Amino acid sequence: MPGTPLYIHHWTSAYRKFASRWSNSQRDWLLNKDSLTKRLIRCSQHSFSVNVRYEGVAKLFPHERKSLGCAAHFAWIREVDLVVDGTVWVSARSAVPLSTLNGPDLQLRYLGDKPLGHLLFSNPRYRRSQFEIGRYRQDHQEYWGRRSIFTCNASRKTLLVTETFMPVVFSK
Repeated sequence: MPGTPLYIHHWTSAYRKFASRWSNSQRDWLLNKDSLTKRLIRCSQHSFSVNVRYEGVAKLFPHERKSLGCAAHFAWIREVDLVVDGTVWVSARSAVPLSTLNGPDLQLRYLGDKPLGHLLFSNPRYRRSQFEIGRYRQDHQEYWGRRSIFTCNASRKTLLVTETFMPVVFSK
């Protein structure tokens, strides 16, 4: 599945119905509110990297527009694979309304291969919403994802971060 974006289009904040079927590992990975980037780095034996698949202006999915409360159809989209020891563990997509990209938040546009998590979790200006959970099925595999909105305390600007976990993660 490396290099293939997994787009979950149905999300719910009422994920308790799923949680009873999750393993302890799934529950821990999907609901942990700490920095995913830091956790992946800790799990790495040799290397952690961010493989940027796409970064630029692109059309928002309708569910992203709804979550962001955004009237605009386009945003700054960043799609990456988070790679641990040469294996994709997480496929991530961030959607940043263009109106967010000014002042200190302009740096969101210039991350390159740097993890977004370093920026969001090292800066107390950002606050994370509750998770929404979704799943994706492909080729007899089930992929679980989570998403949340980060809000800048001072400006009320938002961005949506979606993380889809590859099955390998839940064996760790």
